[in-house]
Amino acid sequence: MNIETVREMQVLTNSFSAEFGRALGAVLASYTWSKNIDTGTEATSVGTGDINAAVSETQGARSLRAMSRIAQPQRLVLSYVYDIPLFKSQKGPSALGWFAPVVGRTFGGWQLSGNTTFASGTPFTIFLGYDLNGDGIGGDRPFLLDPGILGRSVDNARIDPKTGIQYAQEALPLSAFAPTAAQAAAHAWPWYPGSGIVGSLGRNTFWLAGINNWDVSVIKNVRIHERHALTYRLEMYNTFNRVQFGFPGFTSVVDTSVSGYQLQPNLGRISSLNGSPRNINMMLKYSF
Repeated sequence: MNIETVREMQVLTNSFSAEFGRALGAVLASYTWSKNIDTGTEATSVGTGDINAAVSETQGARSLRAMSRIAQPQRLVLSYVYDIPLFKSQKGPSALGWFAPVVGRTFGGWQLSGNTTFASGTPFTIFLGYDLNGDGIGGDRPFLLDPGILGRSVDNARIDPKTGIQYAQEALPLSAFAPTAAQAAAHAWPWYPGSGIVGSLGRNTFWLAGINNWDVSVIKNVRIHERHALTYRLEMYNTFNRVQFGFPGFTSVVDTSVSGYQLQPNLGRISSLNGSPRNINMMLKYSF
């Protein structure tokens, strides 16, 4: 069955720019608020794509209408550059005599620049793990027992010392979904072939970690002669080495990989990163 994707999007974008006095630098800020709704999203760089098929022959595409997999409600991007005004001419204070050029070239000619991004996380779906209604269409979802967990951010792979499991797993307790532990113990897995019955949990109802990233460059220009210059450039990506967790590796309530099935003990467990650790590049260039 092929379902044509239906998409709705509302966007508000504001931009602001400013320059510092005497052309010392500038900053550009861009803020976007958006609401992106669809019935299916292709796989993208934000993580796994959606299953673009209805969970029931009777419900059709309306059972998929929800926030898009690539929805990112808020995004703020700052771009900036600043020439440090100290000894900008690199001549140094004349009172130092012959030592003035050394001071000027050492402490002058520095520039800071970078890009900073703050953004909301993207949503994802929790699946049942098997074909609930026996119609051969994948993407069935579980029954929701605790509506209070809807919209939670599943974004922390650190271990809770009290429980020994990830905080992300605690955000998605198995007790909030059905099949329940009692049904699993009795191997009484719900199955309604030919009924068109589907789970009650919607699509893309939980959120991944957002983005807080700083990429900063430090540049040092040294004037050696009228036509000769030396440039040192230090680039730091993810400058503060902030850990940003990725997509949960386990998003199905029921684990069908074992005989007789079982509830997934690793539901919500994160084992990947979104982005990379701090990366530092250095460059030295001589111009003549």
